[in-house]
Amino acid sequence: MKFAHDFKETLSREGFPSHWVESAIPYSQLKKVLKRVAGELNDLGLDPETLRQLLDPQSDSPLVIEYGLKGEAISTSASLANPLCKQLEVPLVFDGKFFDMLQSDVNGLDALQASEEVAMTKEIVALGHDVSQLTKPSRLSKSDLARWRTIFELYLEAQVFFSVFEHDHGTRDSHSASRQLQWFQGEVTKRNLARQFKMSESREALVRFLRLNALLLKNIQFQEINRTAIHKILKKFDKRTSLGVSKTFPAQIRSDKLLAGTMARDIADVVMDASADNLDIDLDRYLRKYFNKEVKEKVRANDIERGMEDYGPGYTHSDCAVM
Repeated sequence: MKFAHDFKETLSREGFPSHWVESAIPYSQLKKVLKRVAGELNDLGLDPETLRQLLDPQSDSPLVIEYGLKGEAISTSASLANPLCKQLEVPLVFDGKFFDMLQSDVNGLDALQASEEVAMTKEIVALGHDVSQLTKPSRLSKSDLARWRTIFELYLEAQVFFSVFEHDHGTRDSHSASRQLQWFQGEVTKRNLARQFKMSESREALVRFLRLNALLLKNIQFQEINRTAIHKILKKFDKRTSLGVSKTFPAQIRSDKLLAGTMARDIADVVMDASADNLDIDLDRYLRKYFNKEVKEKVRANDIERGMEDYGPGYTHSDCAVM
């Protein structure tokens, strides 16, 4: 009862879009169907304890039960192959209704995730195009390249949705992502980067960028609570029936995004692709045009490193002078 209440409260409290809430796992409805599944089994004399004993492979009971989801192959054991043994198949009505409902709900969530991913991808591509226009060098010095460079350096440092550090490598959960996003926003505010923009369009683009991150964070939160709801209802199913579906159903379920949680990773791939598309074919020309200072520093560092390799640690670099 507690999780059902918390799940409902979270959906209401977190400010998810109404069409998201409508697509959420109907946990309370599934609980009602589960009650009927348990009743159906009890009517057959299969209470949880009896099922637990009959499903135990170590049991010496002359009766053996094998449970399978619809469409799942059930192997016939050697004992059942014995001509002295009889096999009786008992189709259950309400467990089929339970899993059909759950699969339909997951399919609906997958469709929602796919739709949201398309919308966010379009916004990322459009935003990337707009920022590339705002950061082009201008003879009038009206370019926000330096500000945007700092913003994206901070964003990469924050590693909002993914971490490359060894101690927490991989996709972040919503709690960690929220903490990193708050750090990033705090740094942007502390450094007054938005106020330093020379063009109002840059401020608008920054608002869009922050809004996009907030939306992706909400999406991750929504996925997490629905995955938790699925996990909880399957555990409850096992507790009421002892049929062990919490391990078998996730393998049977057809879900492209919900259970895998791939949306943030897919969005990140789009960001990387959009960034690559903004590079000129001649990469060297691009870098010298947009990052002239950094290119000179890198060339000098390479020259020093090469000199130390050729002449030893006592090498002292000096810039070339024309006599």
